[in-house]
Amino acid sequence: MTLFYDRTAPGVHNWGLVPFVFRARNPERTITVIPPLLTYRRSEAGGERVWQWSALYGHKHDKDNSSTVVFPLFWAWKRQQREVAIGFPLYWQLLAVKMSQVVLLAALQAS
Repeated sequence: MTLFYDRTAPGVHNWGLVPFVFRARNPERTITVIPPLLTYRRSEAGGERVWQWSALYGHKHDKDNSSTVVFPLFWAWKRQQREVAIGFPLYWQLLAVKMSQVVLLAALQAS
C-alpha cells in the first residue's frame, strides 16, 4: 500500500500523503486539500483565491468579487457595486453606490 505519491509532468506537479494532504499545481491553478478540514485553491490567471475550512467556513476572493461564509452565523459578499453582510439573526448591512442601509434587530434598553 502506497501512502505517498509524487507525479511530475511538463507544467504539472501533483503530490499527496493519502488520506491526509493532496496538492496539485499547473500553470492555471494550485489546489491544496487537507480532508475533511481545509481546501485552498488559487487561480493564477484570474487572481482568484478560495479558502474553505470544512463546510463551516469559506472565503473566495478575486479582483471583482468576494464572499465569506461562517455557517450558519455570517454571510458577506461583494459583487460589482453592491456589498451585503448578514450576521444572522441580529445584523444586516446592504451597501450600494447610492444606497446605504443597516438593520440591527437587537434592541438595547436603558434601565
